[in-house]
Amino acid sequence: MIKILKYLFIFFILSPIFSLADEGLWIPSNIPDSIFKQMQLSGFKLLKSDIYNPDSTSLIDAVPMFGKGCSSGVISPDGLIITNFHCARYFIQSHSTLTNNLLEKGFVANNFKEELTNPNLTIEFTHKIIDVTNQVLQGTSENTNIKERDSITKKNILMLEKAYSDSFHLKAKIELIFFGNNYLLYLREEFKDIRLVYSPPESFADFGGNKDNWMWPRHCADFAIFRIYSDSLNKPKEIAKTNIPYRPAKYLNFSTKEKKENDFTMILGYPGTTEEYWPTTALQTYRDSILPIRIFARKRRLEIMKQYMDSSKSTQLNYHSKYASTSNYYLKWLSDQKQLSNSNKLLITKNINFIDSTIEPQLITAYSKLATTQKVTSFYFEGLMSMDIIRFANKMKGLIDKSNNIPTAIILPIIRNFYRTFTPEIDHDFYKHLINDIHSIPINKNVIDIISEKSTKNKLSQYEKTEMNQYKSSILLDSVKLIKLIKKRPNTWINTIRHDYIYLVSEKVFKSYTVADIESNNQKSIIDSLQRLNIKRLNSESKVLYSDANSTLRISFGQIKPYELADAVIVDYKTTMQGIKEKIETGDSCYWVNKNFIPLISPTIHTCLISTCHTTGGNSGSPILNKNGEFIGLNFDRNIEGTINDFVYRGKNARNIWVDSEYILYLLKENSKSTHILNSLKIVN
Repeated sequence: MIKILKYLFIFFILSPIFSLADEGLWIPSNIPDSIFKQMQLSGFKLLKSDIYNPDSTSLIDAVPMFGKGCSSGVISPDGLIITNFHCARYFIQSHSTLTNNLLEKGFVANNFKEELTNPNLTIEFTHKIIDVTNQVLQGTSENTNIKERDSITKKNILMLEKAYSDSFHLKAKIELIFFGNNYLLYLREEFKDIRLVYSPPESFADFGGNKDNWMWPRHCADFAIFRIYSDSLNKPKEIAKTNIPYRPAKYLNFSTKEKKENDFTMILGYPGTTEEYWPTTALQTYRDSILPIRIFARKRRLEIMKQYMDSSKSTQLNYHSKYASTSNYYLKWLSDQKQLSNSNKLLITKNINFIDSTIEPQLITAYSKLATTQKVTSFYFEGLMSMDIIRFANKMKGLIDKSNNIPTAIILPIIRNFYRTFTPEIDHDFYKHLINDIHSIPINKNVIDIISEKSTKNKLSQYEKTEMNQYKSSILLDSVKLIKLIKKRPNTWINTIRHDYIYLVSEKVFKSYTVADIESNNQKSIIDSLQRLNIKRLNSESKVLYSDANSTLRISFGQIKPYELADAVIVDYKTTMQGIKEKIETGDSCYWVNKNFIPLISPTIHTCLISTCHTTGGNSGSPILNKNGEFIGLNFDRNIEGTINDFVYRGKNARNIWVDSEYILYLLKENSKSTHILNSLKIVN
């Protein structure tokens, strides 16, 4: 009886904590005690210091950022890292040709010499997180006005970043937390020699394609393996033949232990952006004004890309990665729009729970003004700025502005690299839908109005014909003429480019975007000042809060669990290779694998699992860890029901999706005979 009463006491005392179950993207250096207690109750067996320890090695030392936008895990003592195939797709594509398509057939290096270098790919470790709030806010008070506060904090941040960078010989970057209530300094180490070691064929890695994207059940082998290289002192160095495999401070052991329902799971990674503290009015504006612009423009661009990809194998290869990434967020935005439209009751309760009623009117006004500028930035970003040639012209401007005498040895490789994968017809067709709005900022217009109008017309107006003729005459569309001009007139070609039509359009577009973006940032400063007060009020009520994701290292945790997909429809928490066979047998073109793979299908091998960890974009490639901190899988997606968690947490049916370590090891062993990799891994049961 005493034990029962003790249990009931613990349950009722901790019930507010249980109400937060599985929610939260927590900063590893500052996990609240109540949250860590919840982790322990869920099964976690390690200490806080095993996750983050500024004075010794810990799990964060094995989880670097991959390529500025994804996560990864170190898995061997000789520098192997694992991330998602979809995060690595661009780099795999860059090594592919029509006759040697690594996306299609996969890749495995059998020794160090066969590993492939990747210019512009970086890996960044977070070594230390330091609270510098007092130093950043020095010279300010509660009564300091917004502009003065921003000016003072910017100066303090620059001074601190320089001081810490010089002292530790690492990159120092300060990030604001809770709208500027807190500031954290991150000390990071960036490696630039990252080599491809293994990637499965895309038919395995992206099995199901867009049909299965954001869906469950899944059967993807969404992983790829690279290796970090360093100099002889184990320090970062540019790509060089003399570099050697990096020796990490910490690496993850592979666990092959069977995964069961309710098992503890934990994720470390770099989630990108969430907006958990948006008021209802901001969410409604996002749903009704911004998302329609993004969705419509992106849909049209995808249609144009697909048209040319279907008619040309070369374009198919060159635009493959771009199409996949463009489509990914298009589908996500469709889900956001649908779920926010079905969640009005939830949106109302969000304000009650997270917004102080005394500042709510001011917040509504500030977010309303922000929405106006965001419509403009969305218009340009999804419209003209989505065109490769416009972005290329802007890159040229950046080079020209730095120097009026750019050496041909610098500019020609940049030009050749761009045109190697550029299909002018794609930008040409999209441009025809946008030319009416080149010469004005569309405050009262949007991409939908313009593209819809163009889609219903068969003929161009005289104005549009004139603009199109100027567009087509641009030297930037002809790589042969451009290169010839630069070689013939090495000192004067810049003047020609500065008067080029596409160059001038790009200049105007980016200038207009910058003006709107500056105004957006001004409104965000006002919002931050109001939200700072709001967060203080929430803290005074002893609420357990986590800050919005901002691409810094975070931890989340949960459990392996099935969920109810629809009334009386319960979906399991795991899939097996039997599901691959069953999907192939449907005859759907999205479900296919190389015929040589069919004999390797083993019905009992687990492929993917789901758990209740809170994730968002940027968590792609995050290692999934068990209660002992061992690697049991690789995060790669969420179910469609979970995308709304970026704004309003609805954890009941939200799941993160990951490829099982069992499937990863199976493919390395049976499909590719990757002894070069397998011999480096530490596998435990």
